[in-house]
Amino acid sequence: MIEKSTKILHILLRDNREEEFDLLLDGIKTVLKKFPVTWKTYDIYNNVKKNLLVREKLLDDSQWSPRFAPQVTIQHSLENTIFLYFSLFGFNTIYMNNFSASLPYKKILSRLKKKEIVKG
Repeated sequence: MIEKSTKILHILLRDNREEEFDLLLDGIKTVLKKFPVTWKTYDIYNNVKKNLLVREKLLDDSQWSPRFAPQVTIQHSLENTIFLYFSLFGFNTIYMNNFSASLPYKKILSRLKKKEIVKG
């Protein structure tokens, strides 16, 4: 799917230096019809659908090719972030004292740290 989306973008911007964002999404929707997925947009889409995708002028336009560079933002509550961080990196890091001094659930984290030290 990502590869097909990149090809659609390449076709859209190959001859024209700019196209509206919703033209790219129309092409992607066409590809998605072949898959058992549901396309859903939110109100904020109306703010960007007419924005332009612009291909910068390159010295050698014949070599231009879009590339996929994903970015992900995971949104979750601070309470979950704290436990996620320490479950990934443990309690015996140089950052533990800085974090624990200002975190909610400080007592719980302190107890968990003691258990890990005893266990580990």
